[in-house]
Amino acid sequence: MIEEIRLNAVRFQGVAVVVEISTLEYPLVIDLETAHQYRLSAGTVITPSQLAALETAALRYACRNEATRLIALRPHAVDELRLKLRRKEFPDDLVREVVANFKQRGILDDAQYAYQLARSLVARKPCGRAYLIGHLQSKHIDRFLASEVADVVLGPEDATALATRALRARWREFGQFDLETARRKSYNYLARRGFTFDATQAAFESLATESTDGGHD
Repeated sequence: MIEEIRLNAVRFQGVAVVVEISTLEYPLVIDLETAHQYRLSAGTVITPSQLAALETAALRYACRNEATRLIALRPHAVDELRLKLRRKEFPDDLVREVVANFKQRGILDDAQYAYQLARSLVARKPCGRAYLIGHLQSKHIDRFLASEVADVVLGPEDATALATRALRARWREFGQFDLETARRKSYNYLARRGFTFDATQAAFESLATESTDGGHD
């Protein structure tokens, strides 16, 4: 004999609806739209297919809430959010659906996210094009977009001025060494920051001259 599936309780809690079902040990939490769609009320008997639909709706609601929570904490790239939702073991089809919906609504925008990320990094810790592209890729921005954003952000910037700013932050440490040691350490540091040889050389010569002339440390 097939067990009857009955809605034991239907409680509205703000924008959510908590549904207790006779065959489940745990309640399902769904959105208001789904509750109204199925006209849920306590005592109603539902079919197995309706139960499956409600379980899917509960997963979708949970997936959407988790995505919203993550984005509220800080902006995310599309692939980064997708990866985090999959780690929570949400079904792939629901993850794709939620991510697509967020993109359509403008909540997820890799171009805008990458631009803001790049501007912030260059302002805080100046770097060259190669470093900036690598940093954006580490944040799940694809290489093509990362390259375009790097060109836009670094385009108006003077590479030598950026390299000088970057090196100045370490000059108190490097400037205490003899000239050749300071040069080696400075060149290695700026190379890791993605600066070209010409910008690196110009930045070092500028700060070395300042030190010799009694300018900045």
